[in-house]
Amino acid sequence: MGQFDDPISLVQTVSDVAALDLPDDAPVAYITQTNAQRRRYTAVIQALHNRFENVRAQTSIDICYATQNRQAAVRDLSKLADVILVVGRQEQFQLKSLREIGEEAGIPSYLWRTSRTRSEWVRGRGERWD
Repeated sequence: MGQFDDPISLVQTVSDVAALDLPDDAPVAYITQTNAQRRRYTAVIQALHNRFENVRAQTSIDICYATQNRQAAVRDLSKLADVILVVGRQEQFQLKSLREIGEEAGIPSYLWRTSRTRSEWVRGRGERWD
């Protein structure tokens, strides 16, 4: 957002679209974060098109294949697992998204920092992870 001089608004929800202080005939363009879950932003995009007369989109709203594959894998795992541990740096959006997919499926899901030592929560549960 800091790369442009033109006004930019961060819109994350349908309510954010309704709250935009713009006339309905204002030209509006949007871009999505490429690694976001598509179902997360489709309602927002639809709200933009419903409200504004002149809406332009980025040329592609595809997420990268690696992210898409990881999201599909977590959906598959959620059918089999009792718990999901997403390992990596907690500040990465992609990892938060993977955790949310597990939680939405009703599976306890956690972000596990790669630098964290094993806690008592993991010790004694199933096989050793060496």
